[in-house]
Amino acid sequence: MTSPLGPVTVLILAGRRTVGPPDAVAAAGGRSLKAFVDINGAAMLERVVRTLRRTDAVGEIHLCLPAEVDLAEGGPGLAAALATGGWARTVPAESPSASVGGFVAPRLDRETVLVTTADHPLLTPEMVDEFLRAFAASGAEAGVALTDAERIAARYPRNRRTRLVFADGRFTGCNLFAFRGDGAARVLEFWRRVDRHRKQPWRIAHALGWSTLALYLLRRLSLDEVFERFGRRVGCRLRAIRLTDPHAGIDVDTPADLQLVREIITRRETSA
Repeated sequence: MTSPLGPVTVLILAGRRTVGPPDAVAAAGGRSLKAFVDINGAAMLERVVRTLRRTDAVGEIHLCLPAEVDLAEGGPGLAAALATGGWARTVPAESPSASVGGFVAPRLDRETVLVTTADHPLLTPEMVDEFLRAFAASGAEAGVALTDAERIAARYPRNRRTRLVFADGRFTGCNLFAFRGDGAARVLEFWRRVDRHRKQPWRIAHALGWSTLALYLLRRLSLDEVFERFGRRVGCRLRAIRLTDPHAGIDVDTPADLQLVREIITRRETSA
């Protein structure tokens, strides 16, 4: 289906941690980078690229990878997925927020930018299409994909996901973000400020707004109300976009996630 947004530029975050211990998933998969870990014969990054290639709304794809990383480590499948062109490489900044902000901000006056991550091999064209269509219909300048956390827990009770609790339910993020227009630049700048103050929680609470934070902690605000309040505070039409497939909320953060995703993809490919 053709997107009402026109061709969308995509940024895939595929870097590594710059602080803390080595990535456990990369170590478990025997790769220098988590994005290159094999999932049933294809690197995670390859699977994400192929999904995006099958999504009609997607235009150029940009891979955010450390300069020293050799794409050949991703295997011949990744090379084949990129061989048709329409892609470029960008070097990460000092943090994910800086990488996204530096890439997205200069494009906001002429493009819609979709941001996702390389550790989301369960991503499907249907998920991307649902997200982009809902984002376009919402009139938002920035959109964040979420899905029902309880549906994930019911189907995969041992899977551990970060859950955000609101008055109308529990949700988990889906590693899909969309940006367009001037307001998106303001929310990106806010994200960078939060990153800079991540060791000073009181500064973050103040930036979010004490009343909104209190009402959220008391479970008095719905998901949409929180996003509406936050958007007004930073000067951006910000919307939560709910996705129907709970698999949209499962990425690969741990070796246990890696095993689960391999099992899910085995079932998918066997049934197909």
